[in-house]
Amino acid sequence: MLGASGISSVGEFGNAVGPYRRFSGFGEGGGRRPFAKRPRPKTDKRQATAAADLPPSGAGIDAETHAFLLGYTREMHLLQAAAGRALEKSGVDFSITSSAPQVAKAVTRWRTASPAAYEVTVLQLAQKQTNLSRHWRAAAANQLFDKGSLQLLTRSGGLSLEMHDFAEAPTNAVLLSAAAEAINGAQMGVTAKVLRSEDSAALQVQAEETGTAAEFVLTGTFAEYAGFNTAALPAQDAVYRVNGREAVTDANEINLDDYRVAVTLQSPGTARIRVGGDSEALAQEVAALSAAYARVLQYLESYAGVGSGVLQQRNRLLALSTVAPALQQVGVFAEDGAFRIDRKIWNQQSEAAPQALIFAVRALAAELRGKAQQGLQMPSYSLVDKTAAPTPRKSTSA
Repeated sequence: MLGASGISSVGEFGNAVGPYRRFSGFGEGGGRRPFAKRPRPKTDKRQATAAADLPPSGAGIDAETHAFLLGYTREMHLLQAAAGRALEKSGVDFSITSSAPQVAKAVTRWRTASPAAYEVTVLQLAQKQTNLSRHWRAAAANQLFDKGSLQLLTRSGGLSLEMHDFAEAPTNAVLLSAAAEAINGAQMGVTAKVLRSEDSAALQVQAEETGTAAEFVLTGTFAEYAGFNTAALPAQDAVYRVNGREAVTDANEINLDDYRVAVTLQSPGTARIRVGGDSEALAQEVAALSAAYARVLQYLESYAGVGSGVLQQRNRLLALSTVAPALQQVGVFAEDGAFRIDRKIWNQQSEAAPQALIFAVRALAAELRGKAQQGLQMPSYSLVDKTAAPTPRKSTSA
C-alpha cells in the first residue's frame, strides 16, 4: 500500500495523508445526503503482486513508478524471508559430528548443548574383568565334585561353594552349569556361564561392569585346580584426554558440557568432535540471503530515476554494521553488494569456534531482516518523489 501507512502492497495509491478515494455525495434528484461509509476492500498481502491489486490507469501513478513499486514490495519480502530462514537455520538446526567415529562416537542428550569443539584422545579403553577355567570334556562323567571349594569375593559381598554339593551331576558340563547357576543366583555383580567348544566345557566368570571398581577375586582349591583364580582379562579403567586434559573413568562413556553431550570411547586414537549448528546448511542459507540482498540492490539501482528515495534506500541497505570483523573471522566477506564465503575459513571456524560462526550469521540475518521490514514500512512518497536523486553509493568490501 502506498501512502503514510507504508508499502505493504500496491493495491491502493495515495499521498502522505493516506489513500485517495472517491465518494458520491449526491442522492437521487440532486439532493445532498450524508456520505455513506463504504467498506474497505480486503486485500490479501500474499496476493499483492496479482493484477487485480494494481492501481487503475490514471490514478496518479505512471507506468514506470507502478512497475517499480510492485517489484520493490516483492523484492523486500523476498529479502525478509531469506533473512528469516537464515535466523531459523542458525538457531534451530543442530548437529554433532566426530571426525573419527571408530575412535569416539558422540550424541547429544539435550538440544541445549553449547556449540563447541573438542579433541578427544583415547589412550586406553575400560574393560570387564574376566576369569576363565580350563576346559574339560563336557560329556565325560563328573570328575570335579571332589575338587574342593570355590570362594567369590566382590564389592557386593562374598560367596562360597563346595564342589561336593554337585556330586549328583552326571557330567562335567552339568556340574559347571550348576555352579554357574549358583553364582548368578547370588547376584554378586558378576555373570557366570559355561562356554562350550565341540566336546569341551569351561566355566567363565565376568564382571557386569567395566573398570577396576568392579574387580572380583576367585579363590579356593577348585579355583586353583581349574586355573581361573587369575584373571584372563583384568579389570581396566578408561584413560583419555579432552582438549589436552587427561582423565580416568571406569566406563567407556564420558560426558561433556554438564552431561548434555555423551561420547562413547571406541578404540585408541584421536577424534575431533564438533557440537553446534549445521554449518553446511547454514552456508546454503547465507548464499540464499546473499542472492536476495544482491537482487534488491540491483533492482533499486535499475530504478534510480523513479525518485530520489530509491538510491537513498539502496544506500541504507549497503550501510551494514555487521559487515566487519565478526563476519570476516568466520569467512564471510562483503563484495560488490553480495556476500562471499571463504569455505576454508568457514570450515575451520565451524570446527574451532562454532559459536562465533552462529553469532556472526545471526547478526547479519537480523540486520537485513530489520532493514527489509523498515523498507516495507516506508511511506511511498519518500521513495518516488521526483527531486534530485543522490549519487549511488558504491558497494564496499569487508
